[in-house]
Amino acid sequence: MNAADFNTLTVPASTENTIAAARIAQEVAGDNKATRANGAAKLDEVRAEVAAVNEALAGSPALAGSVALIVREGKLSALDDAFTKLARRANRLGLSAPSVTVSRYFGAFFVQRLEGGDAMTVFSGFAVVVVLGSELKLPGGWKLAAVIDHTVSSDGNMIRNVPGCDVAIPEEYRTAAPTCDHCGTVRQRNETFVLANDEGKIVRVGRSCIRDFLGHGSPENVAQRAIWAGELSALVSEDWEDFGGYRAPFGTPIVKFLLACAALVKVDGWLSRGNALYDDATADRAMRVCFDSVGTRWARTPDGNKIRRAIEDENGETIETLANGSLEWARTQDGTSDYCHNLRLACSEDTVTSKTAGIVASAIPCYMRELDRQAERRLASTIKGNEWIAQPGDKFGRKLTKKDREKGATAHPAIEGTVLRFNFLDNEWGCTTIVTVVTDNGQIVKWFASNYDPENDGIERGSKVSVVATVKKLSEWKGQKETVLTRCVVSPRD
Repeated sequence: MNAADFNTLTVPASTENTIAAARIAQEVAGDNKATRANGAAKLDEVRAEVAAVNEALAGSPALAGSVALIVREGKLSALDDAFTKLARRANRLGLSAPSVTVSRYFGAFFVQRLEGGDAMTVFSGFAVVVVLGSELKLPGGWKLAAVIDHTVSSDGNMIRNVPGCDVAIPEEYRTAAPTCDHCGTVRQRNETFVLANDEGKIVRVGRSCIRDFLGHGSPENVAQRAIWAGELSALVSEDWEDFGGYRAPFGTPIVKFLLACAALVKVDGWLSRGNALYDDATADRAMRVCFDSVGTRWARTPDGNKIRRAIEDENGETIETLANGSLEWARTQDGTSDYCHNLRLACSEDTVTSKTAGIVASAIPCYMRELDRQAERRLASTIKGNEWIAQPGDKFGRKLTKKDREKGATAHPAIEGTVLRFNFLDNEWGCTTIVTVVTDNGQIVKWFASNYDPENDGIERGSKVSVVATVKKLSEWKGQKETVLTRCVVSPRD
């Protein structure tokens, strides 16, 4: 892949006409389950294509710093305005503005959740945009690798990596004082810039020292160039796929915010900003409710009512435990990744801002997954053998027919065990739930159920159940023998 491959991309004469054509094509296809599933699959397919393009761009020295983005139809004009402003500033600084090219448009139907649990199918148009030449080479062969934000917490710094830059940021920068490696002065700084050169040297420079560090010989304002590069990096790293998050005018107490997030996740499930299509992300819904609420009273809004009902019902204690547990877990994270560091840092504060709401809210689903892993490990430890419990055609909790007996099938009492895990697979016919159970004798059984919601049977991970079923086949997964069941009737037991 080289520059010529991308230079052939052209911008259609009319964005509106192109998206309108995609809309008509999708509407002709009809509104059915297959169309909606294909819409989600189409977006995932394009995401994979864009990821492959970005990988190729990263491996091409001639296209260093270039990046491909997926942009929602409603954000195209905002993206155009942002790059137009950057281009004007680039011209004043004597820089080459990045080339913004629209490679293709596509549209698809998605399911939008409505108040009361109903849903409707809606259309959304997207564009794949390629930004060429977004990396700025500064004098002396330096480039911008990251911006360190010193304003998030007194316990450390937030690291904002430059997209497409493969420079490993030293871990000590996460807690370093706002020192400039050029002047050696420690003073109040909102941010410092991490610069790297081709020889692998990394330095941290304050805003006012960039020009001196890079040298006085250049007639251009090199400090403004570096700042410009940082703003461009922030622009291309913004999530242009969703509708944009809610911006609260000031901070919200972190305990209250996480309580709202936990309630919304329990009621509607988790929705990140990156996956928010026509629904608002969980973090933005929680921020809006917290801003609209007074003290401990939740706002009389649809989401406020959901949160209040969820807390007041029988799951109220569970929701509060989830919120408090998530906060404690996030504050004691010992992971070494930038995500774990930024999560621990953002959750160490007493308030949440629009800047930190997304990562703080993610503590809820991450903590829930950690609880699931812990529960699964405890249940997995009860597996005592590696044997199948019966043969295909055998029945549990059912009588054998004459045909069954002729085939040599055997009747057994109903299976009693504990639910180990649920796995969910989406396809064009809906959602398939894979239920895995550890029997009281320590063997594994599993079955596949279409459009099955375990909550309707009062079943969750760790529930003790009784299963009436027929053996479908014998399988093996990662060396563990599993008896696959069919025609299952599940009921909870004490």
